[in-house]
Amino acid sequence: SDIVGAVYSQTPKIVNEMINKNVISGAIKNARQKVVAGLLAGNYQKDLGFLGNGPETSILRSTLIIPGIYANTEDAHIITDGLQNEFGRVLAVINAFVLRSAKNKISFGEIYETLTSPAYSFGLKKGVIPIYIAVILAKHKEHIVVTKKEKEYALSAGLLNDIELNPDEYYIELEEWDDGKNSYILILESIFSQYINASDSTNGAFAYITKAMRRWYLQMTKYETTTKFYCNADGKILSLDKSVIKFRTLLSNPEINAHEFLFDKLLKCFGVDSFDTAVVKIRDAYTQLNTSYRNQQKRIIKVIRSVFGAKNNESVTSCIANFYDDLKQSTKEHSFNGKIAVFLNIAKHPKNDETALVEDIARALYNLRMGDFTDDIMQSFETEIQRVKEQILEYNNQEQVDSLNVGSYKIIFTDANGEEIVRQFDRADRTESGEYFYNAVTDNIAEFAESITSDEKRQILFEILKELV
Repeated sequence: SDIVGAVYSQTPKIVNEMINKNVISGAIKNARQKVVAGLLAGNYQKDLGFLGNGPETSILRSTLIIPGIYANTEDAHIITDGLQNEFGRVLAVINAFVLRSAKNKISFGEIYETLTSPAYSFGLKKGVIPIYIAVILAKHKEHIVVTKKEKEYALSAGLLNDIELNPDEYYIELEEWDDGKNSYILILESIFSQYINASDSTNGAFAYITKAMRRWYLQMTKYETTTKFYCNADGKILSLDKSVIKFRTLLSNPEINAHEFLFDKLLKCFGVDSFDTAVVKIRDAYTQLNTSYRNQQKRIIKVIRSVFGAKNNESVTSCIANFYDDLKQSTKEHSFNGKIAVFLNIAKHPKNDETALVEDIARALYNLRMGDFTDDIMQSFETEIQRVKEQILEYNNQEQVDSLNVGSYKIIFTDANGEEIVRQFDRADRTESGEYFYNAVTDNIAEFAESITSDEKRQILFEILKELV
């Protein structure tokens, strides 16, 4: 025993065989995880909030309370400085590793080697090491980064369990902090505040900021994530700076290493070397990407007002409604094809909400939501709405539009509200495919013979016809 005492002269005495061993049971690992989670959360209270005398309470008492590390009072807190015993020396060694990682990242394997190897006299069992590592990491959690194969991991009790299994694979790095970086993070918080989830910050580091930025990116429309242009408040179309496009591309990656992203990649993205300059660039990029789509909607509202000759204070809703009202009755009754038919249906009862109305018109013209537009489609809007207007007026201005053309059809029916609906359409030449379709329909009608009455056949065919006209 004298030899063992000499070799392991710094070994803390922990009277708890459940946890003080290299391989612990699953139940004890779960209990330890509760202790570690409580330490990392920093929400200290008497008995760390545990009730009863479960294994987690026993582990807390033997590893932290009795050694004097956890002040188990109503004003519970952690004590790491001034501990003049073996436990104080263990914590000091772990803290020294963390501080040294500010210069170069350090493998957790080094920490485990120091705490377990006879060469360093501590001889700790692996079962207790995650608890003491958690005590120190909780002090620095806002500024540390844990990585494995260059991928960052959020600090958690589960992570410390994984590190225990393969400590050589995980590295720790402490971000050297100063007022400039603090201001940088605070400004980023203010820019993306509405996207920050409070629960994300409990794991420390900087992941909560990058997660907020990702949430902002993910709520963008397809147009906003692909456009190469920016529409300012005056409706002027400008090219997006390459750095803004690169910033948006960086955010498209679902696996972002927060530390590297915030303190390295963003500065390189905007070609700056100071955090003060970087945050100005980020704010400008955010503003451009966040307002361009809405500015495009406003620009298109102006385009529509111009195309349809809106008066000074006339709304889009009013000028569209007036355009429809001024059409001849026979034009309104005519069954146009495609986008013209859809546009006239919108113009008949235009929405009062101008933004919603513009979205409806955009979908009528391109069969796409405006948020799914490409740059080419967005830039062609004025030409397309002008073309639709001209085609409607071309028909409206025909000399015989008020009388039915030879070979035309006119259908009158009442809708569910008893309103009389009139539809006109011109006779079309029957193509080979049309002939096949005609034969298929008539053959099917004949096939049903008397199993369906003539009245029901007419009803079904007319319901189909109403959808087409």
